[in-house]
Amino acid sequence: MKFLKIEPVHSGEFLHTYNIHYEEKDGTRKIYEMVSRDGAMHSLEDMQNHRPDAVVAVITDTEDEHILLLHEFRLEQGGSIYGLPGGLIEGEESPVDCLARELLEETGLRLTTVTEVFPPSPCCVGISNESAVCIFGHAEGDIRPSERGDEEIEAHWFTRDEIIRLQSTEKLGSWAMAFTWIWARRRFPGTGTASL
Repeated sequence: MKFLKIEPVHSGEFLHTYNIHYEEKDGTRKIYEMVSRDGAMHSLEDMQNHRPDAVVAVITDTEDEHILLLHEFRLEQGGSIYGLPGGLIEGEESPVDCLARELLEETGLRLTTVTEVFPPSPCCVGISNESAVCIFGHAEGDIRPSERGDEEIEAHWFTRDEIIRLQSTEKLGSWAMAFTWIWARRRFPGTGTASL
């Protein structure tokens, strides 16, 4: 495929719609629709050098006996789902600073240890160029209701057995489903009883 141009279609407060004009190998010209949090994309280079939008985190207690999930009302889902903690990076804050802020605002917990920070990864392939930094770590403190009046979020610690039951009865986001499945069972699907 050959990139031809990117054309802005609509700009909203948080999302911007673009048409990407491209040419297939046989010379057929087509348009690909996408959304972005970046309202200033004008070239292929702008698309490729997009900075991370968000963080998503796998947070356990310091003993690794509980994992943190948020039960959050999501308008785009028409209801509540369980997901991993995280949020949008504001201004020039680092991904770790973003996570610490989001944890405190949404759960009352303090980020105490960061054990791994992955490089930015695409998180909405096929729809958007949004990318997130995945962070693993530990948090401490007492869970309290979210400080944000515009979000309906309840944080919960879950044991491995509780996660296994939750996954068969509740709706989880894809990242939350994958990471908690592995964490709860200490293995990858289809690998028997081998421990991680």
